[in-house]
Amino acid sequence: VWVTGCASGEEVYSLAILLHEHAATLNYMPQIKVFGTDISDEALRVARRAIYPKTIRTDVSDKRLQRYFYKENGGYRVCKEIRERVLISNHDILSDPPFLNQDLISCRNLLIYFNQNLQEEVLKIMHYALRPGGFLFLGLADSTIGATNLFSAVRKSDAIYKARQVPKTRKAIPRFPLLPNLHRSRSIDTGQARREDEFTFDKVHYSLLAGQYAPASVIIDEN
Repeated sequence: VWVTGCASGEEVYSLAILLHEHAATLNYMPQIKVFGTDISDEALRVARRAIYPKTIRTDVSDKRLQRYFYKENGGYRVCKEIRERVLISNHDILSDPPFLNQDLISCRNLLIYFNQNLQEEVLKIMHYALRPGGFLFLGLADSTIGATNLFSAVRKSDAIYKARQVPKTRKAIPRFPLLPNLHRSRSIDTGQARREDEFTFDKVHYSLLAGQYAPASVIIDEN
């Protein structure tokens, strides 16, 4: 399972607990791995510590608190059995290659921060990262507009979707980074009138983001 934009980790551990509980009902123990990713180092530090305040008692049942948590530093820490199934990592979905062969991707209330073009690209990345028939769990504020050919609704009221199987010839490999390339030629005839849409707020914004986050890269050909 891959949880994008995991923040301080509550969703990551919640999913790990739910999967562990479900595994106990099976006649075999599947290998469970939950990847939690975010771009905030501060949030990731909290997620890695896996210690949460006593107020989680309002959201976590007594049975689960006793089974999956123990008291530490005035709060509750997730037990080692669950922590061992979780990997917390810094990852930018707009520039870093995705985790592949996932059975489930949870991307709740992240798409709403992107414009429609970026939403479509991120949905393509998620489809590429999922196994055929894998599930996508979105936030209720998100949607699959622009990628309905890639996903079918399983339970739309809960924003649960399933990856459609598409021919390999149509399964495009995502291009990274998704942000514009800052190094393309900028030579402009000084006497040439600039097009009205040459500089927009979106383009300036993405250029600034790319300058800060896009990794240095080089293209090597057969020579």
